[in-house]
Amino acid sequence: FAFINDEWPALVERVKTIGHSQETCGLPLVAPFSEKNNPDSADITDQLNQALSRLSKKHRKSLHLTGFESVTLDDYQSIIDLETLAKQAGYAELA
Repeated sequence: FAFINDEWPALVERVKTIGHSQETCGLPLVAPFSEKNNPDSADITDQLNQALSRLSKKHRKSLHLTGFESVTLDDYQSIIDLETLAKQAGYAELA
């Protein structure tokens, strides 16, 4: 929504909010596994934050990113709970 607003604010003015979803953490970054180069998630998070900090304020603002955080599987429990509720309600299973 924010990206559309950046480029086409007139379009966003024509959009009506009809509801909000449950707040959850963002989906994980997925990277290939390598036996030779397997940094832990804290190292990856630190490298991403360093890269983000090297960007100009203008570019950081355009990405709408303030930083990266390490998360655990427990942080995704709300997504798992939503999936369980959807199955119980009879929604089609996503592949």
